[in-house]
Formats: sequence, C-alpha cells, structure tokens
Amino acid sequence: MEPSDVLFNLVEASIALAGFAGIVTVLGRRSAGDWSPIDRARLANLLASTLTAFGSALVTLVLLSAHLEPRLVWQASSGLLLAVSGPATFAIARRAALFSREPGPSPNVLYTSVVLLAQGAALALQAANVVHLQAFWPYFAGLVVDLGIGASQFVRLLWLGIGSGPGNRRHG
Repeated sequence: MEPSDVLFNLVEASIALAGFAGIVTVLGRRSAGDWSPIDRARLANLLASTLTAFGSALVTLVLLSAHLEPRLVWQASSGLLLAVSGPATFAIARRAALFSREPGPSPNVLYTSVVLLAQGAALALQAANVVHLQAFWPYFAGLVVDLGIGASQFVRLLWLGIGSGPGNRRHG
C-alpha cells in the first residue's frame, strides 16, 4: 500500500473519531456543561490527539503532492509531528500532575503512565526520523500513537460515565 493511501485512511479515521467525540459531548448531562475536570481533560486529549494526527497527515499529503524527495517529506513530517506533539505531551503530563494533587480519587495513574511512555517513545522516534532515518514507518508510527491515544480517550469517556452527572458518577 502506498504511503499516500495509508495517510488518506488515517485522515478518514481521524475525522470519524473527532465526529464521535461530538456525539460524546451531547450525550446525557454532559451537553449541559456537567463535565468534571477529568472528563474535560479526557475530551481535550481526545481532540488534541485526533486533530494532531489529522492535521499532520494532511500536511504530509500536501508535501507528497509537491513531488518532493520522499526522504525530505518524511523528515519534514516527523519534524512537524515532533513540534506539535511535544508540547501536547508536556500538557498531558502537567494536567496529570495537577490531578494527582487534588483530593479524592486520582485519575488512573497506570493509564497516564502508559500514554506518556508511548508518546515519549513516538517523539523519540520522530526525532530519530528527522536526524537520521528519514523513512515513512517512524512517522506513521507516531501518527498511530496519536490516533491510538485519541481512541483510548474516547473509550474512557464512554466507559467511565456517559450520562453521568454530579451525584450519579459511575466509577470503573
């Protein structure tokens, strides 16, 4: 399969996931603004991860249509993904640290750790692609990690409390 076909499929998956995020926001009391801080953070992570994969894949498709040397396209695309995902990863880590200081049950530490490790590995792979590898697969792996984080946040939003409001919170 050609990289452009793979990227186009990833764009479609990103759009679908972002659309499903819209469905999550209108279910239950959440549409009335009854979102807990952790749910707002999950939705923000879902949208950031999904839109990062979407935007990066679109930019890469533009670069491919310019008929640039493929190694340059993968190098530039990984650089862009690194520049966008790096600050987003820092924001996720910062939010997780803030939530861990709040009284009451803290968010799933294992999940946050796995996300940060996966994203850290993906960012290291992007840096290696910019400096040395200049190949499609490391860039694609970074996009898959972003989309996977978005999908996992979507599942967590569904699993941990669609329709839950104050006093009606499901834990799990």
